[in-house]
Amino acid sequence: MATAFENRRQLAGDVPEQVEAALGVDRRQFPPPDDPETVTEAAAELQKVIDTYKIERRLKRITVVELLGLLENLGYRRD
Repeated sequence: MATAFENRRQLAGDVPEQVEAALGVDRRQFPPPDDPETVTEAAAELQKVIDTYKIERRLKRITVVELLGLLENLGYRRD
């Protein structure tokens, strides 16, 4: 018997209380680098923004459109 689809994506600001508990779950889009000293401050900031976005929305992966939106929120502009 089929069950109803459960939409687990959530709108910004509507973050479940389980987010703090999920912080221990590895939801990184990209694995940590082999040499952490090669990571720039900008790359670390982007990684944190992506991870936070995914945890807040309970996602395993993000789409290219979502990634572009995050980049634009950080100030990226294509000239």
